[in-house]
Amino acid sequence: MVKKLEVSNRWRELSQKYTWTEIFESTVHRFPEKEALVFRGERVTYKEYLEQVNAVAKGLYSIGVRKGTHVGLWMTNRLEWCYVRLAVYKLGGILVPLQTRYKVEDMRYVLGQSDTEVLVMEDKFLGKIDAVSMLRELIPDLEKYERGRIECKDFPLLKGIVCVGEGNYSGMYSYREIIERGKNVNDEEIQVPRSPSDTIHIIYTSGTTGFPKGVETLSSANVAFCAIRAELFGLDKNSRFLNAVPFFGNIGMSNHTLPLLDGGTLVIGGPRFDPKEVLELIQNEKVTHTIFVPTMLLDILNHPDVNKYDLSSLKRIECSGAPVPRELIRKTKEKLGIPLMNA
Repeated sequence: MVKKLEVSNRWRELSQKYTWTEIFESTVHRFPEKEALVFRGERVTYKEYLEQVNAVAKGLYSIGVRKGTHVGLWMTNRLEWCYVRLAVYKLGGILVPLQTRYKVEDMRYVLGQSDTEVLVMEDKFLGKIDAVSMLRELIPDLEKYERGRIECKDFPLLKGIVCVGEGNYSGMYSYREIIERGKNVNDEEIQVPRSPSDTIHIIYTSGTTGFPKGVETLSSANVAFCAIRAELFGLDKNSRFLNAVPFFGNIGMSNHTLPLLDGGTLVIGGPRFDPKEVLELIQNEKVTHTIFVPTMLLDILNHPDVNKYDLSSLKRIECSGAPVPRELIRKTKEKLGIPLMNA
């Protein structure tokens, strides 16, 4: 039997009165020493999370990011992705999350069409895809430009590039460098007026049937969407939420901020989906909530060692992104003993 879930009006108050910056900083104030992020053994408290976000915000401010600046974020799931997103919001910028699956021509189109002015990127995806080489193909003279002074006719608004990685690349700031530069920025400079009616990000489609299409999202709409999902999911300060999908999509973006509402913990999986890694994370991190697309959930349930893991901490799984077969609902209940929430 399908149970219809209902929500209160909390989402309305949150979305109409507050932005993600206010929500995040309120949660930090309430739970400063609570674990906020877990990624590959690294643990970050809410207090440390805010410190990192402020450091990145100051760094981005030092290279020209202001209210309304379009900031591209081209990166796999990692801690820096979380810091950059909230730093851009704090400055009143507009985030453009970019898919790490894009080919050169997709990137050419999206970088230009999105009016990206600053790009924050990872040097390699999955340890083997050379994103720097892709960018140099798009901007052949990149190495000749002074950092922050790029002049490219294909991307006339793009001026600065920040690269996260081990190397130092000509024409780009390193992530470490902007953090150092930001130390000369004072706290008042990154306190920017923000409104629930502000556009906070532009998410692009995958481009499978043509060029990717950008969708603008208001702060109020995004907060409302997440607040409703969090309530339907039953999240609270004790929740440990596993995100195993890419951050750059709508669901991944939502998953990133869901725990912020009530002080829960975000456990970050990836950057590549691996059923064994997911099972280990659920067991070792005592994950209570997570979300999969049907094929991911099927891979987990069909894993030969699924019954060897202690998954008793799980309270609810959401399945979305594609139609959910009844057989998958039955199999989830049978193997995991919990209901499947179909969004």
